[in-house]
Amino acid sequence: MPRLLLSLLLLVSPAALALNVDFVPDPRPGHQVLDLTGTLSESDIARIDAVSHGNGELVVVVLDNLDGQDPRDFTTRLFNHLRVDLGSRNRGVLFLVALSDRAAEIVVGDGYPGSVTSRTDAIMSNTIIPGFSRGDARGAIVSGAEELSRRVLSGSAVSSPSSSYQNSYVAGSATSSSGDAFPWGLGGAGALGLTGLAGRAWLRRRPRKCAGCATQMVKLDERADNAHLTAAERLEESLGSVDYDVWLCEGCGHTEKLRYGAIFTQFSKCGSCRAKTLKTTSRTLVSATEHSSGTAEVTERCAHCNYENKYTRSIPRKSSSNRSSSSSSRSSFGSSSRSSGGSSSGRGSSGRW
Repeated sequence: MPRLLLSLLLLVSPAALALNVDFVPDPRPGHQVLDLTGTLSESDIARIDAVSHGNGELVVVVLDNLDGQDPRDFTTRLFNHLRVDLGSRNRGVLFLVALSDRAAEIVVGDGYPGSVTSRTDAIMSNTIIPGFSRGDARGAIVSGAEELSRRVLSGSAVSSPSSSYQNSYVAGSATSSSGDAFPWGLGGAGALGLTGLAGRAWLRRRPRKCAGCATQMVKLDERADNAHLTAAERLEESLGSVDYDVWLCEGCGHTEKLRYGAIFTQFSKCGSCRAKTLKTTSRTLVSATEHSSGTAEVTERCAHCNYENKYTRSIPRKSSSNRSSSSSSRSSFGSSSRSSGGSSSGRGSSGRW
C-alpha cells in the first residue's frame, strides 16, 4: 500500500468511515459511470459515456456489494439522490450492478410511461444477465448500457439484443487500460470513499490486547461469537444491518464485543426496541407534478419487536428549472442545492445470475 494512502487511513476516524447513499460519489459531469470495482476499462467508460444522453440520461454504477441492502430499494434511493435526468423531462435511467451480490437493477424516472418496463425487462433478461452468467462482466455492463440507450433513451422499439460489444470485446484482465485496478480516475471523492472503506477494514482487523492482563486477544469466528450476542444482535447480523466482532482473551477469559454498522443498509434503529431492525418503505399515493404536490404512504416496521407505524408525507412539486443551470451545481457529495426533478418511484427491472 502506498505510504501516502496508509497515512490517510490512519487519519480517518472510525466514526467518519460509515457511508450511506448520500455519500455515493456522483461521477458527473465528467463521466456517466461510477465503477468502484475496477471492472471497466477507460475505453469501456468512454463507450458508455458516448451513449448516455438522448431523450433522457443514463447513469451506470458498479459496486462490489450492498451489504445486505435490498437492491431495488437502494437503487431507487440512489436514483433520487443523484437526480438522474434532472429537470422537467424526468427520463433518467440508473443501471446498477452489485458484483458480489450477483445482482443488477434498472430503475427509470417517473417521466417514462408504464410500458417502459417491458423494454427494461427484455434488456435485463436477453442482454445483461446472459453476459454475467457466462462470466463476461464487462460485456454485460457495456452492452446493457448500449441497449438501454438504444431502446429506452432513444425510444425505439424492442428488438433482438445487440452483439456489437460482444463482437469487439476480448476476454482478459478486468483492470483499466492503464493496468491499474484501483479506479484513480474517479477523482478525489471516489478515492476518499475507497480510502475510508480500506481504513475501516484496517481498524477492524488490527491486533488487540486485553485491557486487563495485556494478553493478545483472538477474534472468534461467526459461529462462536453468536454465544455472546443477544437475540436482537443475532437478528441484526442476519439482516445485514450490523456485524459484531467478539474478541476473547485466552489468558483471563475477558471478552470484548465490537459493533460495526453496515455501510449500506435498508434498516435503521427502532425507537421501541433500539435494535437496527426497522425497515421503512414508501408507496406513492398521488404523484407530484409541476403544478401540485403529491402524497406518499410511509410504513415503518421492525423485524425484532414487530413495532409498526404508518403515516403519509407530502411529495414536493417537481421543479421546472432547466438542467444546464443545475448541472453546474453538482458535486460528488452535495445534494442540498438540487431541485426536486429527476425522481423515480422505483419502476424498472431486476436481475440475478
